[in-house]
Amino acid sequence: AVCKDSEGTLWLGTANDGIYGIKEESKLSLHFEHKENAQSVPSTINYIHQTADGRLWLASPLEGLAEMNPKTGICHYYKLQDHNQNEIKNISHLVSDKNGERLWIAVMGGGVFYMDLKTGKINRCDTFESGMEKLRNIKTVEQYSVLFIDHNNYQEICKYKEYIREYAMKHPEIEIVLRYPLF
Repeated sequence: AVCKDSEGTLWLGTANDGIYGIKEESKLSLHFEHKENAQSVPSTINYIHQTADGRLWLASPLEGLAEMNPKTGICHYYKLQDHNQNEIKNISHLVSDKNGERLWIAVMGGGVFYMDLKTGKINRCDTFESGMEKLRNIKTVEQYSVLFIDHNNYQEICKYKEYIREYAMKHPEIEIVLRYPLF
């Protein structure tokens, strides 16, 4: 995972060695290792993303979603849950909307979530099926040239198959990437 933040630090997430920060002068200046405590950086990092408000987010397949303080390496973890209230940690991708209101979270085998960045509340995308909230989320998705659908639950994919196909037909400019293509 690689991300250049607004202060020019290049962040490199690793598999089993935490995160490295390299300043513009190309010298290794920061290394936060994974330790066995609740505020440690994840050992393995799939994706790094900085939101418009300057916060640095880490996606881990083992530890889940973390907000990291870039000066101290201290992390705050957020809990994502499936329909049965089981904790989900296998996060693969992060992106925020252009107006800085939401952080979108793709989970391998667990669908898509979003976090309201003002309140910290996390929602599954299948929980906003009414009225203006649904339209707002569709509009947010339209801001990006690629829509990631990261899901391997066959029944739920089939439930949304027609919606996805209809959306693709209406928006040919958006590339739809299915991690587990079923149609």
